[in-house]
Amino acid sequence: MHCDDVEYGIRCARRLIILNGINVWHETYEYRVTPTIIYYDIRNTLFVNHMHNMFDANLAIQSWKDRISYFHVQKEYKTEYMAIRAMNDFLKGEQWLMSVKPERLHRKLCRVRRLFRLHNTVFWRIVQLKYALKYNMREKHNDDTGAGNSTC
Repeated sequence: MHCDDVEYGIRCARRLIILNGINVWHETYEYRVTPTIIYYDIRNTLFVNHMHNMFDANLAIQSWKDRISYFHVQKEYKTEYMAIRAMNDFLKGEQWLMSVKPERLHRKLCRVRRLFRLHNTVFWRIVQLKYALKYNMREKHNDDTGAGNSTC
């Protein structure tokens, strides 16, 4: 589980112990931040916050929209797709998370190759609607919703 160290810290809920000379090595930024890692970062953060009663539906959807908007503007369509997919998978619930075969899902995520802007434009709106229905949020009908503002 990506971000497992953060989740453990929340679950443990104790004072931190800092040991000089003990640290964790991570790959450099350019190798660590991939579309697949973005998927896990978003999905796992949503699940952890939800499980530990730190979930704010309004903040979560706005943060998600900001991220997919950023990826869209940067023309990082695969990363945009992974961010949308992460929210979609989060909306499937904790039972889905416990039932999914992680190796199979990871292989499937890694096989995603080329995605088109139009696909993401439709997909994010579907996921946003699912989110609004799940959290009883009224849809805004103006164009301040983020990633879908571009024309195709």
